[in-house]
Amino acid sequence: MFIGAAIFLVLIVMGGVIAFLGDRIGSKVGKKRMTLFGLRPKYTSVIVTIISGVLISFSTVAVMAVVNENVRVALFGLSKLQTRMNDLNQEIKVKNRELEKGKLQLEARNKEYEDVTKKSEETSKELDRVESQRIYMEQELSSVQDAYDEAKAGVERSAAEIRDLEKTKEDLSSNIHTLNQEKKTLLENIYALREGQVVMQAGQVLTSVTVDENMTRDQAAHVLESVLNDINNMLKQQMNITDENANLVRISQADFDSAVQEITGAKNKKLVRIVAAQNLIRGERLIVDFDIHDNRLIFSKGEVIY
Repeated sequence: MFIGAAIFLVLIVMGGVIAFLGDRIGSKVGKKRMTLFGLRPKYTSVIVTIISGVLISFSTVAVMAVVNENVRVALFGLSKLQTRMNDLNQEIKVKNRELEKGKLQLEARNKEYEDVTKKSEETSKELDRVESQRIYMEQELSSVQDAYDEAKAGVERSAAEIRDLEKTKEDLSSNIHTLNQEKKTLLENIYALREGQVVMQAGQVLTSVTVDENMTRDQAAHVLESVLNDINNMLKQQMNITDENANLVRISQADFDSAVQEITGAKNKKLVRIVAAQNLIRGERLIVDFDIHDNRLIFSKGEVIY
């Protein structure tokens, strides 16, 4: 705003100077009764006044354009700025559309994950029901087997009763076989469902490193970041992900800062383990925790333990 006010004041002053100089030049030309192109001195002074005013105005604008960048932009770059602004507005619209599309894709993936989880829970409940029926049938079979043994031991019982018990035994055995097959099928379905999603189990140790004592905070942060980067590369290779910028490892800033603080300035070497905080579902990022202990010698080589 200060530059605009300064330009405005300069234009006011230059306008006065132009009027004054034009009048002075016209007066001198009129007094000397100079002629131009055969015109009368009166008209010659008017033309000289106009030309001098134009030249002074042009010189003023030229000097301001050379001295001040804002004047150059206002004179020659306004159209370019307008075009650039339109391009930026168009880019913003494109980015907003991409953001909306990403939100829709995220919602679809969340819905798909919820459906798979619900289906897995339903299958687990059905497996529990079948397992209960199988246990009940085994108990029934055990009772029938006892009755069969008792009937077989007692020769005084009729052969018809024995045949009935044998048939009951066969029926129960067939039912147990059917239930076992159903259990096997349900287990295969659950394993197939989960194997397609779970890549890594919660609590699984991903890697472990030993860090030196008396490390600065920057050194400790660099070591932990390097370990996390190695795990990220391992996961990308395991999942066949070719995107070099893909980040599959996630840890809260508070946990990371706490681990850095524990390593910084430690008097003993530290053993740092990286463990999965929860099951890794394919398509999601892995949440990890740091498990840090003093790296101390417990037993020496050749030492008798017991």
